Amino acid sequence: MAVGEVDIAVEKGEVRGLIGPNGSGKTTIFNLVTGFYRPTSGSIRFKERNIVGLSPQRICRLGIGRTFQIAKPFHSMTVIQNTMVAAIYGKSGKGEKDPEKESVEILKLIELYEKRSRPVTSLTLADRKRLELARALATGPELLLLDETVAGLNAVEVDAVIEQLRKIRGMGVTIFMIEHVMRPIMTLSDRVTVIHHGKKIAEGKPSDIVNDKNVIDAYLGTEAVA
Repeated sequence: MAVGEVDIAVEKGEVRGLIGPNGSGKTTIFNLVTGFYRPTSGSIRFKERNIVGLSPQRICRLGIGRTFQIAKPFHSMTVIQNTMVAAIYGKSGKGEKDPEKESVEILKLIELYEKRSRPVTSLTLADRKRLELARALATGPELLLLDETVAGLNAVEVDAVIEQLRKIRGMGVTIFMIEHVMRPIMTLSDRVTVIHHGKKIAEGKPSDIVNDKNVIDAYLGTEAVA
């Protein structure tokens, strides 16, 4: 069983961290929420609606956006074209908004506007991560799932992402984030859920989680906590 006995309620407007060892089921939870996998039991509810069985594109249009651990852009397109695709086919595409104008605003927020005409194959890892975030935002999410957004980035780049996520939260977007880098988890999260072997072993404020014996033994280690 990949994930079981996991009960998580993410409140509107909060930043929720999700941590645990490699293989513990974190990305599987994201895949379940976004319709890539279908659970064999239980329910997944978004704004009181059970979304189990809906397609990923339908779930996206309901207002759940996500990023992936490995960025998945359209390599034959430019930065702004990639963002526009998300704006057209996501939730925001259902309204009267101009997808190009909306994409420009998002790229300015994510600090990719100056590179909007570049092919994505020319981007650095940090810029690919920014583009992944920009595309998720362009779908118009109310709930944004971030899967290791800062993985592979240096300290300066991590700090830049933290500031961008603060701005995104200020826009009213709820954030559910997986990270192994603890700085964004500790800095941004209102609450943190910890899973191990597909089960929830702890949940609470970041300051409580880092002192939880089960979490220390399963994931953090005494040296990291010290």
